[in-house]
Formats: sequence, C-alpha cells, structure tokens
Amino acid sequence: MIILNMGIPRSGTVWAFNVFREFWTREQLDFRTASPNRPQEVDEAVQGLRPTEEHVILHFHDVTPAVVQLAGQPDVRSFFNFRDPRDVVVSQMNLHDIGFEDAVQMTVTGFQSLKTVARFPGLMLIPYVDITEHAEPLIFQMGTRLGLLPKRSTVQEIARETSAERHRSLMPTAPPDAPALPETAASSSLDVSSSQEKTSLTEDGIAPHLATEPAVETVRSGWRDIRMDRTHLLTDRHIQSGRSGRWRTELSQPQQQAVCERFAPVIDLFGMPD
Repeated sequence: MIILNMGIPRSGTVWAFNVFREFWTREQLDFRTASPNRPQEVDEAVQGLRPTEEHVILHFHDVTPAVVQLAGQPDVRSFFNFRDPRDVVVSQMNLHDIGFEDAVQMTVTGFQSLKTVARFPGLMLIPYVDITEHAEPLIFQMGTRLGLLPKRSTVQEIARETSAERHRSLMPTAPPDAPALPETAASSSLDVSSSQEKTSLTEDGIAPHLATEPAVETVRSGWRDIRMDRTHLLTDRHIQSGRSGRWRTELSQPQQQAVCERFAPVIDLFGMPD
C-alpha cells in the first residue's frame, strides 16, 4: 500500500504523517517513508513504486502528473490536509521569517493543486481545525481508510503520541530572534527523510522511518537555517499556536483585507468563518 500524504503546507500534513507511522508501526509492517521537497523529487520518489508489493508513506506538497497517475492505482490511499489560507499565511511568515507578500504567494501556490486532488479516487480530506479539536475521531477514520479497525485505546495512544505537547517535547521551538545555525553537509533542501535517496541511520543504528526518538540536523531552506527532526519531520518552529483564526490578531488591518480578498474563493468553498 502507498499512502499519498499530501496537503497545503502548514495544514497538518506532518501530523498526518506521524499518525500513519504510528498505525503501521503498531501493525509491525515493514514500511519506508519519503518526503520529497520539489516536483522533480516527487517524480523521482513516485517512480517505480509498487503499491501491491510494498508499504510506503509519501509525504509531499507538489502534485505532479506522476502523482495523478499513481493515485488511480489499487492499494493507493490519498489524504489531503487543508487549512484556512489566512492562517497558513501567518504560519509561513513565522516559520520562515518571510514577509507578507512572499507568504501569500507560497499559500496561493499550495492551493493550486486542490482541484486536481479533489478528483482522486477515495480521497480523504483532513481539515486542520479537526486535528486541533477532534483528533481522536479523525485518527480512527484515517485508520479505517488504511483497512484497519483500530481500538479506542489505540486511537487514544496515537492521539497522545502525535499531540502538540508530545511534538514540542521532541523538537523544542526556536524563538524568532534565534541566531542562525551553521549549515551542515546534510542537504540543501528540506527533504531529509527520503529513504529512497538517504540511507543514513540514527545514532542507534535505526532507519529514520522506524525510529521513535528524534534525529535532528540543521538544513537550509530558502530563507533561514532550520533545525529538523528527520524521524518525525518536525522543525524548530513547526509547533506554533495551533489556533484557528490567528490571522485576525497577527495580521494588520490592510493585510487582513488583502488575504480575505485574495482567498475569497477558497474561504467560500469551505465556508470558513469571516
């Protein structure tokens, strides 16, 4: 089985990734993970996958024609996270130390794949607000999409292991004014978990996708140096407030008006509150 772990950046895709890891780890399945960061890397990760012969969790944001073709095959499960685009803008600004306009453009790019993904067979949409307010029933439903019938106790355990509190303990948050960290030789992109291209082990000799403890390294994004845990795909500012509607207090009045106008079609489509 191949899990297509897709979605808008900053909408809970990493949370979903860790839910999938928890399910398959508990099932004692032999699986691998990949987190390609660019369209070309997505195509490389998709090439040669055998949905009926292997178990792979593929976490990514760029939906390419190769992904569309893969989504129609048997034993492929598609999941897509989304969030109020106005909150996505705020979250991107805080994660990358970027300006408002850059964050808006990144968010626009993220939502461009929504119409394509909506046609994927058996697609499960994962609203960010449900992650924060209704995690357990959401986890149960995700498990059933994987062909499992998870016990309530299992769902509760997974909810604890993937909670914001647990993830904060795994990857402490770096303050916005934290000094730049030295770049390592690990990678020049954020793809630090792809088992297709990277075979390095944690200090305990465990493959990253099977590890339970963080395997942290410093990587360079387009804007700043980022500390990333390649086991769980968490970064040093991954866990922010988690609140919905934060754009109302963290954006200026002109910025609020701009995002409401720019993302009006998406806001109307999902009935997001004003």
